[in-house]
Amino acid sequence: MLTLSQQNIPLVTCGAQCHNACKINACKPSVHPHWSIILTLYGIKNCDTVRKARKWIENHQLPVHFHDFRDDGLRQEDLEFWCNTSGWETVFNKRSTSFRALSDADKTDIVQAKAIQLMLAQPTLIKRPVLVVGEHVLIGFDEAAYKRVFSL
Repeated sequence: MLTLSQQNIPLVTCGAQCHNACKINACKPSVHPHWSIILTLYGIKNCDTVRKARKWIENHQLPVHFHDFRDDGLRQEDLEFWCNTSGWETVFNKRSTSFRALSDADKTDIVQAKAIQLMLAQPTLIKRPVLVVGEHVLIGFDEAAYKRVFSL
């Protein structure tokens, strides 16, 4: 597997709608100095797993734009990208409290389009955090996966 530093990945735009309301990094997406790509961590700031990921990123001095989808909103295009890249079953958290609270009708016959609509309505259905590094998407926090992606 090629790591990001070994690939020729072009600069990508953040596409986040939060640039007018976000207080993180003065609304400037973070660009890794060696790769010329934007690192964006999506999640909810009070989520323990998101805190672990943010701490790991901070400890490794990686510049990252944090997008709290509870405060800053969520775009359907982002969810579609994550689901197309990682599979909707990975992004959609059936183990969450939010999923258990859904009606039986919402819990049945779930396909990608339905999962995306449910996640847009209730962002806590998204497995967190979501780290977007160029065209790569990491769902959840796995230290070994982060080390592989960043060649650490």
